[in-house]
Amino acid sequence: MKVLCTTTSGAGHWVPLVPVARALLDAGHDVTFACPDTAAAAIRQRGFAVRPFDEVTGRTDEQQELMARAMADGDQALAERAIAMGFGLLSPRAAVPRLEQTIADVAPDLVVRDPAEFGGMVLAERHGIRTVAAAGGLQSAVAYFCGLVDEHVQRLRRELDVRPRGSVLSDELMLTATPASFDVPGDPTLPVLRYRVPLPSTPLPTGEPPLVYATLGTAVMQEPRGRAVLDAILAALAGLDVRAVVTTGVEVDEADVPALPDHVEVRAFADHRRIIPEARAVVTHGGAGTVQDALLMGRPMIVLPQFADQFHNAQRVAELGLGVSLVGEEQTSERIAAALTRVRAGTYDAAVRRLASEAQAMPGLEEAVPRLEALAACR
Repeated sequence: MKVLCTTTSGAGHWVPLVPVARALLDAGHDVTFACPDTAAAAIRQRGFAVRPFDEVTGRTDEQQELMARAMADGDQALAERAIAMGFGLLSPRAAVPRLEQTIADVAPDLVVRDPAEFGGMVLAERHGIRTVAAAGGLQSAVAYFCGLVDEHVQRLRRELDVRPRGSVLSDELMLTATPASFDVPGDPTLPVLRYRVPLPSTPLPTGEPPLVYATLGTAVMQEPRGRAVLDAILAALAGLDVRAVVTTGVEVDEADVPALPDHVEVRAFADHRRIIPEARAVVTHGGAGTVQDALLMGRPMIVLPQFADQFHNAQRVAELGLGVSLVGEEQTSERIAAALTRVRAGTYDAAVRRLASEAQAMPGLEEAVPRLEALAACR
């Protein structure tokens, strides 16, 4: 079987495809990634064949204005409009020419895609190829996102002479490592197959002072409000008796970082799989990948959502007693410090242990491969 994995550029988008692609390779299938040029090197380093495609460089004036207003005012609806335009129309429109050639060359039997990558989905519709979404987060977040981009994807279909559909999604299945208990109850967006990621589920560390890991992912620091959030985190950690590692997702100019006590370290990046098991708590913007890793490894969270699905993730963390959600004006150094104090007191430990145990009990991805083979065979 020939499989094409299509993804947008952010690590939070393509990393959830990697275990699926690896399981297919291990089963003897041919796997190729199609991705923006900026993600190609990182995916090649994982050992996969890669076919790059073009991506949008920068935002349109309209998007830039919407995001600036959204981040300044905390208006989520404005951010949603900018995000929808980029993911639903502009990015896939840029990707389609080279992606069409890749589909012709690879001749895939199945497309496994990042749920935010729509060019591959629409081209698969044109060529009668079945698609599967490999998600890093909640079904409710996927449904929310699809509602945002629907009009743009339908326009893309018309531009590519693909018959418009009643629903934005044409995938047969969604694969996710998110435990069922973390998802929002209700009708699924798609048929769902949940799988176990072999991550270390180590006991919560008891050493003093505890390690706090704080990360803002790759996108937040590129927005006007990102620096204010970072400064609030740094101020909170500076006043606590903890060890802290803070990552910003971009290269850090040391001249722009305030003087910090020795127990707070700022880096551009850190390996989640190495540092989260050592941490007593994770402070995050609520990106699906970071939230999922903290869940699977059993660590309480303080979530500071900024846009998109981050609000869904933060709300679910709070509802299930897995940590604290701080939204908008609540994202102060005082509130972050108080939340970390509650985490340190063990308030959320039992809940995160239950979710981690549920995740470890899910079936391995090797059990999903026959289902993917059957889908491809039905083409």
